[in-house]
Amino acid sequence: MLPVNIKERIDRYVQQGVPLGGFLSAVLANDLFAAVTKADDDNLLNLESIVRYVYDVSPSTCHGTYAAIAKWLKLLAKYGNDLNDVPMSER
Repeated sequence: MLPVNIKERIDRYVQQGVPLGGFLSAVLANDLFAAVTKADDDNLLNLESIVRYVYDVSPSTCHGTYAAIAKWLKLLAKYGNDLNDVPMSER
């Protein structure tokens, strides 16, 4: 089951460019080792649902590597949360 606080943090990152903590950064960067070692007991138990949520609802350009996360944060800082304003060449 996806914890509500984790869903809200992911949504704020995707929609508003709010930086993530160590555990969620590792999850979004596909860094399994770091995600598992940084997870608390609840997040470890819910890791599969967290990963599925990211995969199902997040734009593919906002996750996958730490570089993709940094690029996403820069895009939202530059263009705000209206992704329609982001040129396709920068996504």
